[in-house]
Amino acid sequence: MYLQEKQKSMCLTLLISILISFSSCTEKEQIIRYKYDEVIITRVNKSKRTFFYYGDVNNQKMASTRTSIIVDWAFDDILFGFLLFHKNGTVEIIDGGGGNFQTQKGDNNIFTKKYDNSEFLKLLNHYRAPHMYDNLFQISNNLDLEKARNMEFGSKVSIIQEKR
Repeated sequence: MYLQEKQKSMCLTLLISILISFSSCTEKEQIIRYKYDEVIITRVNKSKRTFFYYGDVNNQKMASTRTSIIVDWAFDDILFGFLLFHKNGTVEIIDGGGGNFQTQKGDNNIFTKKYDNSEFLKLLNHYRAPHMYDNLFQISNNLDLEKARNMEFGSKVSIIQEKR
């Protein structure tokens, strides 16, 4: 009798442990929207993969019809890049060396580009004072750092974070 009770207790403990481990592994989706003038970019974080969509995307059906940039940063363990909002309404996502940036679907409104070091420094120098970084926004896997850096830069891109 004592042995049966102990086995039941151990089974129950094991079952609870398994359930806790599965619930902690559940992938949480995080949605962030970036806005500059009237242009919105939607970012969806799923584990160490980040998806960027042109426009306000709020469900999977909309996402499947929109152009997306996918950044897989599982290998690098860091996401680092920039959003550059152009005057014509297009948005360039600049590979900053953290993550593998790839265009999933083709569209002229959102695109990705990787610059070599000299081109990248030239681009950044162009946006320094007196031009400021109004339409340039640094992206990161650390959202607190992302917000702080862009506040420091004087970026006029607004950010809205939504957790699911």
